Amino acid sequence: MPNQKGFSTISDLLPSQPDDEAKNGDALATEKPPHQPAHTQEEENSIEHRVQEIELAQIEEETSNRASNSGLPYINLFGFPIGPETLGLIPEEEARQNQCLVFFNDDHQIRLGAVNPDLPGIHDIIANLQHRHTNTQIILYTISPHSFTNASRLYKNVI
Repeated sequence: MPNQKGFSTISDLLPSQPDDEAKNGDALATEKPPHQPAHTQEEENSIEHRVQEIELAQIEEETSNRASNSGLPYINLFGFPIGPETLGLIPEEEARQNQCLVFFNDDHQIRLGAVNPDLPGIHDIIANLQHRHTNTQIILYTISPHSFTNASRLYKNVI
């Protein structure tokens, strides 16, 4: 029933109670909370997927900030096409040990991505690449662990 201001009261919105329960005062005691429908498996997967996307975006943002603070360029290699001949410039074992890989190579440049560009092993790899590829500019980039993991899966194509 509308009140003086024309609004319904909360009791108008609640479902009516059976008279005998209301009289005995048992209405609240026997009433169960409304059932919340459970999320379907598809909805759960979608929610989990979205949370993962947000977490990965945060990691990539943190990596980009870290690269900027260190004066190095940043790249997200997720979905980046890397040929086996390019990836093969660093042996897989050495790449995994130092969490770095070559993601671009032409006659003038080799671009190397590293999760931790300050590792001594990275400097050794750069020196080795420079020795083997004279007159080629080596550019070091900062990449996230996620980028490295995804890109390093391409080693299965290296012969």
